[in-house]
Amino acid sequence: MYDLVVNGVEYRNVIYKDKEYIIQYTGEGKQTKHNNRYRVVNLAGDEENHTHLNSKNVCKQCIDLVGHGKIPRVAKKYIIKSCYRLSTDEEYREKVMDLYERKRDRQRQAYVR
Repeated sequence: MYDLVVNGVEYRNVIYKDKEYIIQYTGEGKQTKHNNRYRVVNLAGDEENHTHLNSKNVCKQCIDLVGHGKIPRVAKKYIIKSCYRLSTDEEYREKVMDLYERKRDRQRQAYVR
């Protein structure tokens, strides 16, 4: 782990850097119900372009999806929402949000007898 300073902002506990994305380890604190141990930050975006995830492999998967503009087809809703948060491309964000809403609506369908 190392510290990184980008545009005057200091990022601590950086464990991975790929182009404009970094992964920070945040799991040293108190154990909670939603213990997301990693934080992925898009350095090209604003403060809102980050997400918290529980696995380093899932973090890298999200970076790959957003970096290449791929739509996560078989991912869980939280992964889809994380890709939305990381992206700065409005067209990509619209496509990802459409997929998220379709998955959400599919789960809301009531049983009809």
